[in-house]
Amino acid sequence: MCQVDVEKIKKLNQNLIEIERKILHLAIEEDGLALKKINNKSNGITDYELSVSISFYQGENEVIDWEESLKGCSVNKSTNFADAKNHNTTSCCWENTTLNEQHHCWVLHRLYDDFQITWKDILTIDCVWFDVYVQYQYKSIVI
Repeated sequence: MCQVDVEKIKKLNQNLIEIERKILHLAIEEDGLALKKINNKSNGITDYELSVSISFYQGENEVIDWEESLKGCSVNKSTNFADAKNHNTTSCCWENTTLNEQHHCWVLHRLYDDFQITWKDILTIDCVWFDVYVQYQYKSIVI
């Protein structure tokens, strides 16, 4: 991997950090609203799910998509999104000091480590699409 690629990875990571922050900000807002609805017993809501669906594209072609739960993120901060931790695990597979010393966000880590997307494919991603959504759950007693 040449120095140019490592610099592109660094820049991509910076962009992904901003996307993670946006996702977390929106999720915290939605989580707070969901918890208020449950506490106020609005419309019989008894529980909820809060998730982000995130997709990566090269032009019109989807590279990968996945969902992660963000339920409770407004109170327990248990998500890896925008956690400021270094999720870089490249030293196990690549002997590149510059790459190994980079600080990687959760989403970049997921791409290369968890889903094993190649660096070539990662570096050609030009669009990230995400949905933050809440699913409310209701209980009705029929007897």
